[in-house]
Amino acid sequence: MKKTLLAAVTILIAASIAGPKVSAQNQDNQQPCYIEVTGRAEKEIAPDNIYLRININEKDYKNKTITEVERDMISVLEKLKIDTGKNLFIKDLASNFKEYIFKMKDAKLSKEYQLLVHDARTAGRVIIALGNISISHITVEKVENSKMEEYKKEIKVEAMKDAKSKAGLLTSAIGQEIGKAIYINEQESGYGRVYSMDRMVMAYSSKAMNENVAIEDVPEIAFENIKIQTSVLVRFELK
Repeated sequence: MKKTLLAAVTILIAASIAGPKVSAQNQDNQQPCYIEVTGRAEKEIAPDNIYLRININEKDYKNKTITEVERDMISVLEKLKIDTGKNLFIKDLASNFKEYIFKMKDAKLSKEYQLLVHDARTAGRVIIALGNISISHITVEKVENSKMEEYKKEIKVEAMKDAKSKAGLLTSAIGQEIGKAIYINEQESGYGRVYSMDRMVMAYSSKAMNENVAIEDVPEIAFENIKIQTSVLVRFELK
């Protein structure tokens, strides 16, 4: 009888010790109350790196070789104060020569170049000037801003500030405050690229093919700004 009573007391003592530990562990695992908001930010910036693709094909010129056309092109670009040694690049020259070698006499050599300029007006002047010497296969390959990464960091900070502002506004309406951020997730980030040239410049380029157009006549043009945007999902602890 004594043994049975002793065993029962032992079980009760063990249960009384173990119970609070389980409860404390459950309490520690409870998620804090929080508010979840999305912060957004965007910015528009002007491109300062404009890449033009220029294609020259011998079949377009009756009395000139591609070397002569290339020489004329470089001369025109240098008159526009463009450093061709630094900003003019030959693209895919190897494949063009292979095609020329395989076809031999029946082939006309072509070359593709990439030209870097730093503003829309210079791009327009290049298109008009090259049109004056019958080089018309020019397209805008891409536009960039040299400080793009810096601007991306800036709008990420602005998106976080927007999230905090929203959370503060909503919680103040119910008499509460926000605490520390307990979760941050960047949902999306990107920027739009614009490749098209001003229609007026393209019209001047077509006109330059038939009659010389003065470079001074190039209208004031501009590319559309590059829009960069981001959003973040943030959870703030509620006090």
